[in-house]
Amino acid sequence: MSSVSDLVTLGRIAANQQGLVTATQARAAGVDTRQIWRLSRAGALERVIRGVYRVCGAPATDFQEITATWLALSNPGRRLTAAGTTAATLYGIGDFLRTVPEFIVAGDPSTTVENVRLRTGHVDQPRVRTLHGVPTLSPEQTIADLLAQHNDVSLVGDATVDALDKHLTTPQRVARALAPMAADHGLPDGDGSELLASILPAATAA
Repeated sequence: MSSVSDLVTLGRIAANQQGLVTATQARAAGVDTRQIWRLSRAGALERVIRGVYRVCGAPATDFQEITATWLALSNPGRRLTAAGTTAATLYGIGDFLRTVPEFIVAGDPSTTVENVRLRTGHVDQPRVRTLHGVPTLSPEQTIADLLAQHNDVSLVGDATVDALDKHLTTPQRVARALAPMAADHGLPDGDGSELLASILPAATAA
């Protein structure tokens, strides 16, 4: 195929992936590694991370590294969910330092993808939203996960305030998500409302 037709092929794939396409997808569509290299040299493709490219003309986003990493990790038998500070970044809540993308994976967490953190776990589908093309913990589950991963309580409180102010969730939903951790924080077992109340003053005082 010609460079133009190859680029059209890649553009069709990227159209549903925030403008991104993986080398694996390209090869499966008949665009070989050498042609990917040529298109990159010509400026028609821009490397985002190893094995993932942005098609020229597709807008770059603040989240493209997260989306690219998710694409690089994905395969038909693997369920990945953005979690922790990565999920918070996708929602635009909190003020956490940007770190490597973090995902919960159902099954084997081994990977050759660089600069990523994988945690093994199962996430029920009702607890997942799709943001920027990436399956992501729901806002309330993100808050619970941030606390479970021992992030600074005041930062988790700030993220909670942001999520509530943006109407991404409700206090009742956050309290339900926090309930399983109440006893770990010295509160009555299952008292998510009390745990939520303890987090919010931490945000105010910070």
